[in-house]
Formats: sequence, C-alpha cells, structure tokens
Amino acid sequence: MFWQRTVLLSIIFIALLVACSGPAKSPVADPDILFEDTFDGVSSGYWRTEADESGVTSISDGAMVIEIKAPNMLQYTALADKQFSEFDLGVDATFMNSNSGSTLGILLRMAGPDDFLRLELMADGRYMVERLNPGGGWTRYLDDWEKSPAIITGLGAANRLRVVAQGTEISFYANDELLLTIPDSPAVGGQIGLDAGTFGEPGTRAAFDNLTIRKP
Repeated sequence: MFWQRTVLLSIIFIALLVACSGPAKSPVADPDILFEDTFDGVSSGYWRTEADESGVTSISDGAMVIEIKAPNMLQYTALADKQFSEFDLGVDATFMNSNSGSTLGILLRMAGPDDFLRLELMADGRYMVERLNPGGGWTRYLDDWEKSPAIITGLGAANRLRVVAQGTEISFYANDELLLTIPDSPAVGGQIGLDAGTFGEPGTRAAFDNLTIRKP
C-alpha cells in the first residue's frame, strides 16, 4: 500500500510540473521583417534565375551569384511574386571578379525588365542612382558616376548596400553612409531585384548575401 501511494504521489507531482511549465515556446518571428534570405540552399523558389551562353544567375556557395560573360550586358534576378512599396532593404554585395566597367546593385520599383529604379556600384568605388524608363532611356539622379569613400573597393570586399523607401523619399546607403536621397511616391510599389553588368569588357562575377527587407 505504501509503495502504491508513493508511486501515485510521484505521478501527481510530475503532472503538476508539466502543467506549470506550460507548452514549449517556439522562437518569435520579428514582425518588422518582410523578407530575408541568406542563400544557404542550393536553390531558392523565391528568385527568378537563368543561364545561357551570355551569363548565369545561380545560388552558389551560400550566395546569389551573377556571372556575366558578354560585354555591354545587364543581368538581374528578381524576387518573384512579391511587391514592396515602403521598406528598408539591406544586402551584402561583393565583386568576385571584375574589370573597369563592372557594376552591381539593387533594383527596386520594378514593373518589368524595362521599368525600374536602381542603385549601382562600379568596382572602382563609384556609384549611380538611375531609372530605366518604359520603352527605353535612362533618367539619372546624378550628373555622372560619383566616387564615395564609403564604398570599399577590391575583389572579395563586401559592401553593405541599403535602400530605404519611406513616405515621399528613397534614400540610398553604402556601409551605413548616406549616398543620395531622391523624391518618391509612396503609393508606387514594385518588385525587388539584384543585378550585375558590364560595359565594354566581358567578365564580371558578383555575389549577394544576407538580404533583409524590413518595415522602415
């Protein structure tokens, strides 16, 4: 009888411990994060990728990699089926192989392959903010490509690029330094993309990692 009572009391005590402890807590997602990607898999259903004789876009070695083999070419990958109007975007961007005309950057307000706004960096530390208009033709927000000491040059050097679209303005940053702010309509949304480009010379390889899109 004593043994049965001891077992019964032990069972009740364990049940009380379980009841008092409550259910196991799962990690709480950050409600301010709209989207993030560390590109750790070998493929991602979030991004549109492609490959042909002129260039390859793929997820490789934990990064989104854009490789261009032809001159005078722009190649990009877009975040499929997602639209953003107001946001705070950050991504690590690195030239893995480049020449004097190599570029990389962020596309935003994308309505199609010939309608977007972009922040673009050259391998020599210059940058440009410009819009590709529907039907062709570029609108530049700077007179020419502008040098910034905030941009780190050299192969393998990562620059943290950031774009903040909030209210009536869009601000562009490199490594937490403000590059430029331009007027914008808060009602305008669009897709997000990552791009790389060449001018007169072929041979560019750019890598993007640790992309986060947050509420501004």
